[in-house]
This record gives sequence, C-alpha cells and structure tokens, in this order.
Amino acid sequence: MENVDNLIKAMGIDKELLLKFFVMFSRFEYALKMCGFVNNKEENGVPAQVDWDKFAMSIKDAEPAERLKKYLSDLLKYAPKKQIMENGSIRWKVRADQGTDMQKSVRVITTVRNNLFHGGKYPIPNGPVDEPARNRQLIEASLKVLECYLLLGENKRIREIFFTVKL
Repeated sequence: MENVDNLIKAMGIDKELLLKFFVMFSRFEYALKMCGFVNNKEENGVPAQVDWDKFAMSIKDAEPAERLKKYLSDLLKYAPKKQIMENGSIRWKVRADQGTDMQKSVRVITTVRNNLFHGGKYPIPNGPVDEPARNRQLIEASLKVLECYLLLGENKRIREIFFTVKL
C-alpha cells in the first residue's frame, strides 16, 4: 500500500491524525444514530443519516466548559471553506453559517469531514497542498470539540454508546 501512503503524504496531513479523526468522527456518528439523531426514520430503504442539526439543537442550551469555548473559537476562526462549482470550475467558498455557536460548530466539523473524505484536500496537479497547517488545525480543533461534546452532561447515553466496544 505504498501508493496509499504517498497519497496521504500528498495531503500534507499526518497519517495518525487522519486516522484518529476518521475513527472519532465515524464513532460519534454511530453513537448519534443509536441515540435517535437520524434524519430518515422511515423504514423504506432510505439511508439512515445523522441529523446533526437535531444534535446541535439538543446541546444549544448546554453551558459549554471554558475548554469547549476555546476549541469552538478555534474551530470557527479556522472555519473550512466549501467546494462549489462556479463557471465550470471547482472553487472554494467561505461558508456563511447562521445560528448558535453549537449549530455552526457541527456544520464546520461536518465540512472538515466532507472536504477530507470527498476529495477536497488533495493538491492541484503539480502543485502544493492548499494550507496544510490550517488543515491540521481544523482537524485537531474538530477532534477536541467532538471530545468535549461527549463530556457534556446531557450526552450520557451518547457517551455510553461511543465508548462501549464489544470485541
């Protein structure tokens, strides 16, 4: 898998950090689904997708600890851009989000995930990776915010499911 290692290097993001983000994000989404934060509750073959807005609304009144406030601030400060099509080309556009900091933060975290896993973080042909330090900061801040979400008092069930692993 040397070629995959080269692709990871091309992204300019540490492999361990990338793996940690993937596992943390996917496990968090799993726990949210198991706790009913699902958009499509119908049983007609529609994919079960996490309802991040519902989760954000469930924690909007939570008093975040100082630690979470700092990480939210970092996350919103380095907010990722979203890829759009414009005049036949893919371009980056700054997200204009409305709502509480909690609502904005879940949108930022999902955008970080989308950019990573939908091909937005590879360099242009024969060019450098776009802002590798910023990419690392976004992933690290996203990890810290997800960890803090688990520690919010209201999220006891999410926390239980997240950490329960049967081997």
